[in-house]
Amino acid sequence: MSLVTIQVTELVDGVFVGFSFNQAVGDGTSFWNYLTALSETFWKKTPISRPSMNKRRFSEDHVPIIPLPSDQIPSRYESPELLECFFHFSAESIAKIKSKTNYQFRTTKISSFQSLSSLVWRCITRARNFPPEKITGCRLATNNRGRMNPPLHLDYFGNSINQMRTFTPAGELLGNDLGWAAWRLQEAVVGHSDEKIRGILSSWFEPSVVYRMEQVLDTVSVMMGSSPNMEGMPLSGRRFCSGGGEVWSSRVLGC
Repeated sequence: MSLVTIQVTELVDGVFVGFSFNQAVGDGTSFWNYLTALSETFWKKTPISRPSMNKRRFSEDHVPIIPLPSDQIPSRYESPELLECFFHFSAESIAKIKSKTNYQFRTTKISSFQSLSSLVWRCITRARNFPPEKITGCRLATNNRGRMNPPLHLDYFGNSINQMRTFTPAGELLGNDLGWAAWRLQEAVVGHSDEKIRGILSSWFEPSVVYRMEQVLDTVSVMMGSSPNMEGMPLSGRRFCSGGGEVWSSRVLGC
């Protein structure tokens, strides 16, 4: 798979430009910064408003080159045949869900995203009809830049994302109310600190492995990704919309 692919289609009344950006190169933030720079260059807007910060950042204990084990041959992930469903939650509905979760747990700290994620997590788990002792989880994709100490530059070009996650038996998830599930996600968000991130980075070196999608993602969890904050972003007078990449069971995309 190529690192970057750009396809231009000429229409009768305009031009359609499609982009493909390999996750090995950068994350969603890097992708949109790249598109912004490309758009501003096209419209001859100089200097570029957000030039990329390309300096690599590694732990003092490790060198940039990571030796990979020779016995692990990378393979392309084959997505299973999946059914896709689309659900729309209005702003009013999300506000009600947020109010309910905070009321149930007697707090004001649970966000709209955590409230909606907990609702989706519980609904999917109920539909899967897991036995009560089955461990299920919810994962939230997160940008690490502002969580590190000192913070990583917001225009850092590369991958600085992780999964915040929480796990619980299916029986406990469905036996407690929505506020309880949402608070589990809130705890995962608060716990994703600089120390936690650096621990994850250090684990990559001990030992080095070649990640495969089927090993990283399990079939009993829900993954929330593709932040709506990047959906339909206006770039220099033109509107861009993003699409999903890899798909797997219970991946939930924001839109």
